[in-house]
Amino acid sequence: MNRRKFLQQGATMVAAGWAVPSFVAETARLVEAGSPFAATASAAGRRVLVIVQYAGGNDGVNTLIPYGDPTYYSPNVRPALQIPRPTATTTDPKVIPLTDYVGLHPSLTRLKQRWDRDQVAIVQGVSYPNPNRSHFRGTDIWESAVPDRLEPKGWMGRYLQTCSCQRSDHLEALAVGMSSVPGTFWTEMALVPAVASIGSFRYAGVGGSNQRVIEIQTLRNALAQSDGHPEGEFLRQSILTALTDADILQAAASSYIPVGAYPTNGFGNSMKLVAQLVAADVGTSVFYVSIGGFDTRANQLANHASLLSTFDQAIDAFFQDMEAKGREDDVTVMTFSEFGRRLAGNGSAGSDHGIAAPMLLLGGSLKPGLHGAYPSLTDLDDGDLKMQIDFRSVYASVLQDWLNVAPGPILGGTFPTLGLFQTGSTTPTATPTPSITHTPTPTTGLATATPTATATPTLVGATATPTMTRTPTSTPVGAKPTKTPEPTRVPRPTRTPR
Repeated sequence: MNRRKFLQQGATMVAAGWAVPSFVAETARLVEAGSPFAATASAAGRRVLVIVQYAGGNDGVNTLIPYGDPTYYSPNVRPALQIPRPTATTTDPKVIPLTDYVGLHPSLTRLKQRWDRDQVAIVQGVSYPNPNRSHFRGTDIWESAVPDRLEPKGWMGRYLQTCSCQRSDHLEALAVGMSSVPGTFWTEMALVPAVASIGSFRYAGVGGSNQRVIEIQTLRNALAQSDGHPEGEFLRQSILTALTDADILQAAASSYIPVGAYPTNGFGNSMKLVAQLVAADVGTSVFYVSIGGFDTRANQLANHASLLSTFDQAIDAFFQDMEAKGREDDVTVMTFSEFGRRLAGNGSAGSDHGIAAPMLLLGGSLKPGLHGAYPSLTDLDDGDLKMQIDFRSVYASVLQDWLNVAPGPILGGTFPTLGLFQTGSTTPTATPTPSITHTPTPTTGLATATPTATATPTLVGATATPTMTRTPTSTPVGAKPTKTPEPTRVPRPTRTPR
């Protein structure tokens, strides 16, 4: 097989998901030395952020349940979706109380145990002004942190581009369990790989294992010299780093025995891989994982319970692994969803697209408890829970107080931080959830500075594949018609050749 053929085969490999530029030159050196995970520095204290997407629009009302408000149990609100009070005599699963006003879904038993250990912070009533109920546009907004215009760069992509932390000696960010890079990481400069699974992240030769070794070595030899063109050099380096880093990730997965019992599904496997890579200390500081199925338009009670149970088990197993490695104080998990669900149920035993919902954060360095006030169940925005906190205030808190970067340039404005971490700013401080005499507080977390308009770059030949599939349905009884037309999804920025 000649050099041209191997380059073509390598190009196909890159196009199929092997394009993993800017991985770990130092780790490659250690691999050659026979010790891929020899400690180059102490892992303790190296902060890690794990972003978990509830894809589909999580029902925040049944995640953090306002059982202390009689409105929740009104026969006209969501009769098919109500979770019994903690004191109910029924044998059905009941609300797990956190306060006398709110409690967790009964599937979140392990999360409650971590709440009791001061490892959980919940930000209530999170959304943004003029919210969009489209899956695609809503996801774009949360991933870009720019609600008022189409923005091709993700908020974490801008972080990676401005933090001066993305180096050639380690991979700063990684999308796990995904076949494409989420918009959160999009930018022209920061190159972030998506790894569907460790098992698939390898070069699949046409022959057996010996044939694979021969082909890889021949490919390395064919790629040893640059053709002098920037595009060819970029491709050459991408394939070479992919070959090395596939072996590195394989070694990380095979050498680690998890402590926690992960669910045997996609999300469980993804969280286990994140735990393996954190334990291996490959230098990655930002992970992105997605769990889908939250568009619960029908038969929500059982489906939502199953999804939250999977999340509960996987996250608990993950933190068991972190505790076994002494890393529980170094890791923060943050959830988000493109929107919440409406307060009222629909005619299909489900709920329709809404606005505000809680965000969950887990870790050993958080200021635990409830942050912000639960939205009123009677003072609604055309049937939806009103926003209490702008999600960009949560992002600003994470950027400033966890990742130690100025959030303003990344978010395009000034947003008050929420005091979510034990160190860092505390403006505003956490607000306790009201009792049954509930009065919603004024909306907080709005921008206090107007972002400077920036030109949207022209993208040539870029395409993007939506991460969700929209299934047309008739409008069920009680559903709110979609008011916003589906916009064109922002193309992914073209990568700049090295």
